[in-house]
Amino acid sequence: MVVKKKEKNEVVYLVVSAAITIFCLFFIYYVKYTNQGLNLAFFNLNSVGNVLNLIFSLLVLLGILIYFFKNYEQLQSIVILGFVVIMTTALAFAYILTKFQLPLKTVYFLGQPLQKIITGGLFTAYQFIQIILICLLWSSSFGRGNILYFRSVINSIIIILLLFVFTFFYSASLNDKVEKEIIKKTKSNIAVVLGAAVWSNNKASPSLASRLNKAIELYRLGYIGKIQLTGSNAPGELPEAEVAYRYIRHKEINEEDILLETKTTSTTEQVSFVKFSLFDKKSAEIIIISDKYHLPRVIEICRFYDVIATPVSSDLHFSTRNNIYHRIRETIAITIFWLFAI
Repeated sequence: MVVKKKEKNEVVYLVVSAAITIFCLFFIYYVKYTNQGLNLAFFNLNSVGNVLNLIFSLLVLLGILIYFFKNYEQLQSIVILGFVVIMTTALAFAYILTKFQLPLKTVYFLGQPLQKIITGGLFTAYQFIQIILICLLWSSSFGRGNILYFRSVINSIIIILLLFVFTFFYSASLNDKVEKEIIKKTKSNIAVVLGAAVWSNNKASPSLASRLNKAIELYRLGYIGKIQLTGSNAPGELPEAEVAYRYIRHKEINEEDILLETKTTSTTEQVSFVKFSLFDKKSAEIIIISDKYHLPRVIEICRFYDVIATPVSSDLHFSTRNNIYHRIRETIAITIFWLFAI
């Protein structure tokens, strides 16, 4: 048998690599759910992200199995183990950063907390290294020398781009479904207005104002009975929910029907708030209001949390250039959420 020709160390390296890969698969599932305040009882393979995690891990395991029964001179088993260790290290550090706050709480970059960016970078590094390993294992029988590694990196970039393309068109299909949603007309419904940017002098941005205008419209038409405002603040400004409250309080809305939540800092946290704070209010329906380009990610996060809500788009329109920009940004955000639930 070919197995007998392999050195004992090679077999050990491969077995350890496979074991760590399996561990990483279960660990990433654990991290995704516990970081969102959920236990693994909520786990399901109907989630696109969970399926992707499984597929990538299976491709690594199958590649290791094929390597085990063949001799690939251009790829050594110690290299396979090295890649597995590096990707596991990136995953471990990413997890640590989700549990411990660095002294970067007030440091922002491109409008995002720096620690969140670093954490996302480590998760991304884990996934990119895993994809490179997949390409190495599956192309090793065709590659030669150093060209194998170069080709694997290029193939990995292509795979990531194809994943983004898939996500782009998938989110577009969700937008089509949003336009067909029907809301039952009843005052027991609660509209959740997702927070958006606050401009200088604590003025609601066009995005936030448009979402609020949609909530006001639904309230006046009798489709909802309460408006839940959400969103915390960046340094030096009022919470998004507070700015939203100031915007709508004089718009013929009963103040008793306006609810405020001022601690959430992201779409994920806002859906989590809906899950754990609004589902006990016996409303006929939860309606989540945001901009059209943003709703596909909202829908995917709701599926992850097992939140049943009706997405409603604001009437805000963008130029073609801005619309493309927002679509691309949301495509990246959805992909990252699928893979890491952040």
